[in-house]
Amino acid sequence: IAALRCETAREVLDAFLTSDRVCEDDLPLALGFPDTWSQHIVLREWVSIATHLEFRGFVYDNKLTGLTQYFSGAHFPQLVAAKDEVAALVSAFFDEIRGAVGLDPAEYVLDLGVDLDARRCFVIELNPFGRPDGLGTGTVLFNMRVPDDAAVLFGEAPFQFRIVTEPPTAPLGSLVREGPLRRWLIEHGVAL
Repeated sequence: IAALRCETAREVLDAFLTSDRVCEDDLPLALGFPDTWSQHIVLREWVSIATHLEFRGFVYDNKLTGLTQYFSGAHFPQLVAAKDEVAALVSAFFDEIRGAVGLDPAEYVLDLGVDLDARRCFVIELNPFGRPDGLGTGTVLFNMRVPDDAAVLFGEAPFQFRIVTEPPTAPLGSLVREGPLRRWLIEHGVAL
């Protein structure tokens, strides 16, 4: 999302200070486990990825067990049409990189961007994942409290790729909190 692209150090700090992930995930973990929590911040060149082509993959026992669109509050008709192509690209990409990740145990979440025109995938980031509850990493369109979903993510059921197939019914304004994304949407005339 172009609204998250930062050009200055101040913009980077603003993004962190208004981030749902930092406030809801990282700070509680850092404060709750000060002796063991480790966080890394990586700054890199911006790569534009279409919003409908960002995904979260789940890896358990070095197998891709599940895949979901990253932005769960949105319906993308073009993703519905390209679902099989995306699944094939991500599967082939995972087969290429699985040995290079080097995590033991091989249990993690793999956030990806897909470029359908170039037929390639990009690693956005890796996050922790594992038993018993996913280790706090969000599961997007899967629900760890649902035994059938947990079975998929932990490799006890066949691979699933989940996307939103119908438009959401919640108003956009209730889905977007204060921060750079909300400001960008307002600046570009999106009704919230």
